[in-house]
Amino acid sequence: MELVHTPVMLNEVIENIGVISGCSFADFTFGGGGHSDKLLSLGAKLVVGIDRDSETIQHYLNGGEFRNDPRLKLIHSTF
Repeated sequence: MELVHTPVMLNEVIENIGVISGCSFADFTFGGGGHSDKLLSLGAKLVVGIDRDSETIQHYLNGGEFRNDPRLKLIHSTF
């Protein structure tokens, strides 16, 4: 079964961040990677995604859009 993830308030978050290209970000609730994917697609230099659910991280590593992108670093941890 495919996991479908809809990031909460994605457009509002991106709009309020401002400049993205060339910047680094931490996504402390990585989840399905929606916010991180958007940041990377807009030219983020680095995104560190942290999630306490190792299965969620593994699911992303099995099929996430930026799973092989060196700009994405995933960490299994709490914050």
